[in-house]
Amino acid sequence: MTTPVDFERLAIREARQAERRYARVGAGVLAGFTAALNDAVARVGSAPAMWPPEPHGARGCRLKKYPYRLIYIEEPTRVLVLAVAHNSRRQGYWRRRLPP
Repeated sequence: MTTPVDFERLAIREARQAERRYARVGAGVLAGFTAALNDAVARVGSAPAMWPPEPHGARGCRLKKYPYRLIYIEEPTRVLVLAVAHNSRRQGYWRRRLPP
C-alpha cells in the first residue's frame, strides 16, 4: 500500500529551484532530474521506513544520479517532505521545518 506524499511549502520551492537550475543546463538533464525526483517520491511513499532516521526523527532518501535528498517525516496518514536538500547544503538546515 502506498502512503500519500505531501511537500512542505519550502520543499516545493527547493524542488522548483533545482528544476530551474537543470533547465538552464538542458532539457535532457531537467527530464532526468524530474524522473529521479518522482522515483524518490514513489520509493518513499511505498516504503517510508526503509531509510534510517536522521537527527530529530526525519529520514533522508537520496535521488539517483543527482546530488539531492528528500528529507521527510512519517505522519499517521501521510509522508511529509520537509526539504529537497542539495548535498552541499549545511546539514540539518531543515530542522526548523519539523512540526512542533
